Amino acid sequence: MQKGFDIGKPVKVKITDTGIKFLREKHEKLHPNVPFTPPKTDENSTFQLWRLMATFGEAFMQNMVFGPIYSQILIDEKDLVDL
Repeated sequence: MQKGFDIGKPVKVKITDTGIKFLREKHEKLHPNVPFTPPKTDENSTFQLWRLMATFGEAFMQNMVFGPIYSQILIDEKDLVDL
């Protein structure tokens, strides 16, 4: 049985050190006068799936050896729908 998922729903991921570096560089470029507060790498960070793809898609496309997030994406079962 297949399940569907709305990309506007939240998912949880753990961000790697490479991902933190990527976020820092992006933040400093867009908001140079605002201090960067990094997410904790030992905890899950929550994103809407579309925002996760928009935020880290560029980092994945740069063919990084160590990706910006760990490959496991956590989805709450209540957000899955029967197709």
